[in-house]
Amino acid sequence: MPQGLPKFLSASFVSIGPDGLGHALLIPARVEHILQKDARVRISCETNYPFSNKLHYNIEASAGFTFHVRVPDWYVPESSFLSIDGGPPKPLAPEPHTGMMAVHVHAGKSTIEYTLSAALRIIPRANATISVYHGALLYALDVGQSVVPAGISAHSCCQPNDHYESLINTLPWNMAIDPSTLKFHPAPPNASPDDDLPSPIWSPKAPPSYFTAKGCEIEWPLLHCVPAPVPLQVNGKRTCTGKVVDMVLRPYGSLKVHMAELPTIDLGLDI
Repeated sequence: MPQGLPKFLSASFVSIGPDGLGHALLIPARVEHILQKDARVRISCETNYPFSNKLHYNIEASAGFTFHVRVPDWYVPESSFLSIDGGPPKPLAPEPHTGMMAVHVHAGKSTIEYTLSAALRIIPRANATISVYHGALLYALDVGQSVVPAGISAHSCCQPNDHYESLINTLPWNMAIDPSTLKFHPAPPNASPDDDLPSPIWSPKAPPSYFTAKGCEIEWPLLHCVPAPVPLQVNGKRTCTGKVVDMVLRPYGSLKVHMAELPTIDLGLDI
């Protein structure tokens, strides 16, 4: 197991002040904690975040306390909300410095429904390139993947009969994207926070959300067997060397072969 995963889980919930408990890393998790004055708290979070932006909390507490949830800076305020015990949705009001929102939870059993709304975020990069985000996820160009056995390793640190594999793209990588054509395809809207995701989720085409867009190949050579620096625009433009085609962008972590910083091009399309 990667060392980062247990550390990530152990840091998911944090103590905040004398009578507060916060969910800082938004993952499905459970915690039992004793606050000051021996107040006992048990919290479970059911969610498919970051593939779904809905979180459901079941809380049991022997005394009232303050629960905090982290509100990412990318959230859309107009359509993000929190509801306690089936009550009316409340707009999010995170503390500006910490990004945490405080909620008073009474003694006994409680439920909280927490919904974050997200939108496409296009982050400019160098040489007229962009990165594409939605919610907490970075999306990268899917260039296909072919696994080619590369023989038995002779490295002294490897176990006997360990094998090497090469991952080779099966689609063009030297693509430029027209950002105006980006279209987000989310997980099914009726998906429940506790619906099972494919396992392993970080495998090709396993995550339920993706982007489509229009783009084309451009003149972009290899240098020492890897992509050369992104070619500069000529007179503020780029030129297609092939036909305009459909592109698919998937969550970065699910693609072992990918392009995450994409040159832009204006295709003049009315989408």
